[in-house]
Amino acid sequence: MMRTLTDILQRRKVTVRDIQVLLGHLNFACRVVWAGRTFCRRLGLALAGRELPHHHVRLIAGVKADLRMWGMFFKHFNGIPLQYWQVVDWDVQIFSDAAGGSGFGVYWDGKYCAESWPVSWTRGGRSIAFLELFPLIVAVCV
Repeated sequence: MMRTLTDILQRRKVTVRDIQVLLGHLNFACRVVWAGRTFCRRLGLALAGRELPHHHVRLIAGVKADLRMWGMFFKHFNGIPLQYWQVVDWDVQIFSDAAGGSGFGVYWDGKYCAESWPVSWTRGGRSIAFLELFPLIVAVCV
């Protein structure tokens, strides 16, 4: 899997078939890393409107960043699934939203938090996948 990721990251364009194969492997990996679906979205969007397997797709910076994230995960994975199943007698409801240019909000169990992004984040063009994940981490930590 790492070899495939490394190979694709070194190319500017890849075929639709190559992306489909890689996306299939990553979706399978999401059975263990359920949060990994966030880092598959742009790869799937790159296929939009392209049907023929031999057509080429240009990999934009965001797609490459997501693939590098997967590469870091595979390199450092310790074999323990990130998903922990536990049966509880209550429902957890967390509602969150993030806007790339302004900030985030999160509501959990009657509590809420909303904040603007640091200036360096709005200027730096952070990944929307990261920005959507951030309020969930805030909810768990607060």
